Amino acid sequence: MFEAWVLVCLAQQMNTCFAAQDTRGPYSTIEMCQERTVEMAASIMNTIPNHIPVDSKCVKQGTST
Repeated sequence: MFEAWVLVCLAQQMNTCFAAQDTRGPYSTIEMCQERTVEMAASIMNTIPNHIPVDSKCVKQGTST
């Protein structure tokens, strides 16, 4: 099982970031998890002004981020 994470940064200050964890998962395959990170990134772009997704990853459940 995999958990989806997206790193989100303030557009004007790229050193001001936070990690957004998915609330739907975990996902049984890495492919499903990666698809979810794409959805999350699109949602972030549309809902959080002045913030951009800069990275994403799928973490095996039970491991640290």
